[in-house]
Amino acid sequence: MRELGGNPKLCRNGKSPEPKVFRAKVNMGVENTYFDVGAYVDGGGGVDRRRMGEDLTALMAENRAGVGLEERITPFEIRFGKDGMPNFELRWKTKADFAENEALSGMRDLAKEGWKHMLWISPPSGEIGYKESRFVVAVVRSVGEEVVLECRGICGEQSTDECVKIARNLGLEVSRAEELRNRPIPFVVGRGNWVDVLGRVIDMPEVWRTVKERGDVRDQASKRGLAEMVVGRMEARLAGMRTDDCYERLKVGAEMERMLQQLGGVSFREVWIELLTVVKVGGRLLRVGELLFVRIAGLEKRIVEVCAISCCF
Repeated sequence: MRELGGNPKLCRNGKSPEPKVFRAKVNMGVENTYFDVGAYVDGGGGVDRRRMGEDLTALMAENRAGVGLEERITPFEIRFGKDGMPNFELRWKTKADFAENEALSGMRDLAKEGWKHMLWISPPSGEIGYKESRFVVAVVRSVGEEVVLECRGICGEQSTDECVKIARNLGLEVSRAEELRNRPIPFVVGRGNWVDVLGRVIDMPEVWRTVKERGDVRDQASKRGLAEMVVGRMEARLAGMRTDDCYERLKVGAEMERMLQQLGGVSFREVWIELLTVVKVGGRLLRVGELLFVRIAGLEKRIVEVCAISCCF
């Protein structure tokens, strides 16, 4: 359940097109997503500290650099209401969005049918820019007016063929990896533990050991504390930010990332911070001397467009 989209481009009037905001509950991979700090600030300068803290926590979990897969686990909860909708906003932009939202709906249906455990697999795909595999494990906690799932988002390094093999070992008849993207897989635990069941079909011993010992939950609490500290310290800066100025949003994002590095030693994978020295605006090349907090997947060395001359030096 991860949000997709093209590489982040800003429009020429200084405003951002529909911000693609990291939401761990849906975005199990964020290859083509950027963290837009302006999305957490309302028109009156109010800052949604709770939501920003949640998303920043998840960002640290999935995209932290220099750590093992066992430190990139995201515990979260999905609550489906009476209307069948989850406790977060869905995105309906791409073919993959539709497939992944279908898988999400399928989890609710399986819970209603009486299943207690299920696995969703998102295989890597060059076509849509997913470099890694992703898994969501869901354990049904309650079924009634609400359907509540306790979930863990897990990053993996499995190939498409390995993802298919995992699905088959859990009893799903599938021939192509892309068939997995809209199909959660229910599985029976019996008298054992669901961690042991998945540990036999997905070879990630350190991940399963961490989950079994609830180290991921403790780690999440630590990340959440750091995220809340950074959001608290940045609240005045966020509240005074001009949300219609894309360049200022990027600068504030860069400040937040530097603070995460200073306070918690957190750095992100690949190009979450990109130093742009030359940008192209309206066919002209302009120099920029700022560290921009923006994810530009696969464009580390290429010129990208920014919104307007007002956003550049």
